[in-house]
Amino acid sequence: MADKEQYNWEGISGSAVEKLRKPKITPVPEHIVKLAQRSYSGVPDPKHEGKLLHVLRHEFKPGDEKRRDEFARLMKKAGPHTKPETSVSVVVDPDNEGNVNLIAWRAGEKRGRKGGNGDTTPE
Repeated sequence: MADKEQYNWEGISGSAVEKLRKPKITPVPEHIVKLAQRSYSGVPDPKHEGKLLHVLRHEFKPGDEKRRDEFARLMKKAGPHTKPETSVSVVVDPDNEGNVNLIAWRAGEKRGRKGGNGDTTPE
């Protein structure tokens, strides 16, 4: 087997492409995307005029764990569907009081790889 000095690297030119690979985007129901977008855009704080709240909450009925878990899974995947693309964080029992029926989420600036929604514009 040849070592790295014995290879003829001059024959490799490469061709330009926009992305290393196409991002995987999971389909998410429109209503869940709207909830993620609402978090990103903010909801007026009733206690402080002009201030927006970005953390949203919902309490599921007791015994509705499957629905809660599916909601959390889909909400985490909603970020690539928002404008601009966001990262969505989801927490069950956000107050650490043992209330596993309560779920909170926040859509914020995209973390990690950019361009999952098809945007190939350089940052």
